[in-house]
Amino acid sequence: MERSAFSIDLFGVEAAERSGRYRAEIVPGWGAPVFPNGGVVSALALQAMILELNRPEHVLRTSTTTFASTVTDGAVEIDVDVLRSGKRMSQLRSTIRNTESQDSGHHLMASFGEARAGVEIDSEPAPDVGEPDDYGPFPSPPDGIPAFRVGFFDHIDTRRIKLFQNWEDGWSGGTAEAMRWVSYRESSDPPDIFGLLPLADSMPAAIGQFLGPGHRFYHAPSVDLTLHWFAAPQSKWILTRSRVRFSWDGYVSAEIHLWDQTGRLVAYATQVMILRFP
Repeated sequence: MERSAFSIDLFGVEAAERSGRYRAEIVPGWGAPVFPNGGVVSALALQAMILELNRPEHVLRTSTTTFASTVTDGAVEIDVDVLRSGKRMSQLRSTIRNTESQDSGHHLMASFGEARAGVEIDSEPAPDVGEPDDYGPFPSPPDGIPAFRVGFFDHIDTRRIKLFQNWEDGWSGGTAEAMRWVSYRESSDPPDIFGLLPLADSMPAAIGQFLGPGHRFYHAPSVDLTLHWFAAPQSKWILTRSRVRFSWDGYVSAEIHLWDQTGRLVAYATQVMILRFP
């Protein structure tokens, strides 16, 4: 695969001393808001799986991460098991945790497959929202207004379409949907699968759009993250629309669609989050 737009190379995923084990270093600055973005961690495990599989004709079709315990900045170990390396499809499993940690870490299952003859269906067209340059950058809070510091978004250029902060006036809640154009600041290239995974792990914004102006701070750590990979984006900018489907018992079920600037749906993801009010 091509180099990721979120510079996965800087994490240094490489083979370790025994078969099926890989190492990487999660550098500070990718918090969401405290611990590293779950999509970033999943992308590291996914790269290790692709290296272990070593079947370029087998492209990622779907992956699911279970966030069993926290993975923090610093050295990590990734253990990969090839469950099946078939003629037309392969399935792998991996675990990523901090080096020397006894915690469970994050567990990833993924299926890869070759291209096949089939039927082209795209029943989720991109919303007609215009181009990124039609929108302004995400505003900063006024002095004295508390706000979460999310290091991950220091790497992301955002053009908001439907995404307001709790301190802003002139909008109303009641609809759990957020839309924005996003791109990586450090790259002018379209994001590959490693770059899309972190962008997909940005669904909590839809919760705030439902809560409305003046809502209290909330945090929504991931229980899981499932991504369906459809196509390589043809643009640097990615249009994302996240929506909450249901919320109950302190859990939130959400989904996100990701389109490139050609209007093509390149990926779809879903997850369950825990809703916390710190």
